[in-house]
Amino acid sequence: MIRINETPYRTSKNYGINDVEIDEKVLDKQIVKFSGFEAKNAHGIKILSKTNTKSEKIIAKELSKQLENASLKRKIVVETNTQKPIVLCYDFEKEKTLSQVVEIEVQEKVRAQIVVRLVGENVYQNGFLKILCRKDSVAEIVLLTDLGSLGENFLTLENVIEENARLDYNLVDFSSKHSIYNFYGKLVGENAVSNLNVVYLAGQDNTLDLNLFQEIFGKNCTATIEAVGTLDDFAKKNFKGTISFVKGCKKSFGSENEFCLLLSDTAKSKALPMLLCHEEDVDGKHSTAVGRADEKELFYVMSRGIDLKDAIKMLVKAKLNVALEKIFDRDLKNEIFDKIDGRLEK
Repeated sequence: MIRINETPYRTSKNYGINDVEIDEKVLDKQIVKFSGFEAKNAHGIKILSKTNTKSEKIIAKELSKQLENASLKRKIVVETNTQKPIVLCYDFEKEKTLSQVVEIEVQEKVRAQIVVRLVGENVYQNGFLKILCRKDSVAEIVLLTDLGSLGENFLTLENVIEENARLDYNLVDFSSKHSIYNFYGKLVGENAVSNLNVVYLAGQDNTLDLNLFQEIFGKNCTATIEAVGTLDDFAKKNFKGTISFVKGCKKSFGSENEFCLLLSDTAKSKALPMLLCHEEDVDGKHSTAVGRADEKELFYVMSRGIDLKDAIKMLVKAKLNVALEKIFDRDLKNEIFDKIDGRLEK
């Protein structure tokens, strides 16, 4: 076994949340050339070949070795405001193994909407995605991951937000056998904003590990982490959220919240919210909660003639809807709700 996705700062090992253990055989994948990459609505962007990218917060050395030889390396430069969302999608019909390095740069004073789709059946995916928001830019990102119940998903997500720039990041995960995320947001300029919004649904014996880290360097910055999701069957989830106020980030604000809804007696949820503070003149807050479907709410819904299964589905969708409403693409939201319906029917 190998331990990966370590927390920025350690807590008691008795909690079992500092890292996640993975069988080394899971990472022993032969990387084949992957050609099924497509960029839709690509007006106003440049797609360049990528030769070398290093992550500051890589999940594990074993994964970074694969990324050095990644079969798909791209740099995407967004030069003008997007009229329609740019969609980056991958064709997993033939190739089931993807190692990717993708860097997206949103240039100064540009507003961009970008959708990254990782959708396939029982796919192995090991990737590094970096978003660079230049001065005065605004980027809205939706990352949709659904690689099948037997899929393996390892993603390092790194973001740099410059002065007066804003990044709204929406991560939707339908979980896999292992679904491991290492998110690092770096707010380097004054008045930078980084909002991370996570929605997850995990079931069967899936393992979901969310290591989410926002680090604030600039003055008057805002960094948020909002996560909501459900666990069913024997699923296990670790939420590790950290907001770090670096010396000099005066007047900055940071907030993190997570809510996990348990749909079975055998699902397990762990949460480790952390605030790290090296500056006095800041405002930080955090909270986590876990629970089951509220009996009073279920009774109210069922008293209107709705059976238990549909009542639970309604309550789950109501919890997730607040987060999903932040997604800018209506068709994509409808697709996600269809996937939620399908997952809750199982």
